[in-house]
Amino acid sequence: MMTWLKSSCTAVLTLALIACATAGSGDDSEAGADAAANTPDARPPGTPDAPPPGAPDAPVVGTPDAPPVPQSITLSHSTSLAITPGNSVSCNLDNLHADNSYYRVFDLPSLGVTSPLEISKVTVGIETALAGVGTMQPATVRLHTLTGPLTLANLTLFGSVDIAVANQNETLLDVPIAATAPAGSTVVVEVFTPDGQPSGHSFFIGSNTAGATGPSYLAAVDCSAAEPADVAGLGFPDMHIVLTITGLHTP
Repeated sequence: MMTWLKSSCTAVLTLALIACATAGSGDDSEAGADAAANTPDARPPGTPDAPPPGAPDAPVVGTPDAPPVPQSITLSHSTSLAITPGNSVSCNLDNLHADNSYYRVFDLPSLGVTSPLEISKVTVGIETALAGVGTMQPATVRLHTLTGPLTLANLTLFGSVDIAVANQNETLLDVPIAATAPAGSTVVVEVFTPDGQPSGHSFFIGSNTAGATGPSYLAAVDCSAAEPADVAGLGFPDMHIVLTITGLHTP
């Protein structure tokens, strides 16, 4: 029977994934002074003095402001990206996971992003990944927009990438993904690990016990969580999933 279980593994393979001028003297000096006194001013009358060195340029009348420059931003609900060993659960049997989906929700306007967000990568915390066959196991990273409460019916997919996760332990995995979230949207990031039992795969997402500014969610039909559920409500209040998104926006 499958249930929510933590890893019983204590160590797995780790992926090696950071002039001055000199004054004259005597008659020459006097001659130079007389010459200077008799030299006419090169500037016509009424010409303003030149600005001192370092003074800012005078504004050009009618010149439009420069357009805003896109800036990179990383969105996270984690106060720490460190991975705590033995802190995460998955729906599994003897450490071999069933279908599991892990979620984080990002309300872009409340996080200071008011323009479209051009997402370039998702960073996934991994507590442990150990393949039963070979050294890789499959996973999928998905990007959704959310309208209303967090239910599967309220999610609209706008980006997805399949990945192969190498054996590793307590790491951060950068996953390149190119997709644009509309301005004003709420973005949901999902990490899906398909049933690994036939191949002997074990996967536990990375989490920690540090503070978080938003809930972590988990769904697994085989453990009676067909819809995304707050992991605190499942009995694991200290499981704060490490899952961030990075992209460009225009302030």
